[in-house]
Amino acid sequence: MNRIMGMAVAAALAATMAMAGDVYRMGAYYGPLPAQIDFDKRDGYPLHYGTWAGNVYLYKQKQEVNEWVGEMKSKMIKEALSDAKAYAKKNGFKYFAVDNMRFQVVHTENVVELYFDGNAVVWK
Repeated sequence: MNRIMGMAVAAALAATMAMAGDVYRMGAYYGPLPAQIDFDKRDGYPLHYGTWAGNVYLYKQKQEVNEWVGEMKSKMIKEALSDAKAYAKKNGFKYFAVDNMRFQVVHTENVVELYFDGNAVVWK
């Protein structure tokens, strides 16, 4: 599962490299940002996403639960980075990142639910 998550993060980061411009990507992190940032020049907001798929849907798509979860995690990371970039551009910040990412998977008898929590962080 760690290998899938590593690939998901790498794919999300590679996809954002194409989004060049005046704003520079810092990355997506499961913990706090590895950089020291002046809190007077920093801003951000919490991110929350959720999605689900029924077991019948996954069966018809011939997709395993772990494959679906990996794909959805990648999409959520990409969406989070895209939201953070848009916020940075809109508010005149130079760098953006997503940190403190957490995922929760709930697999019941009928559905698989996936929840994402993290922070969009921008700074100059």
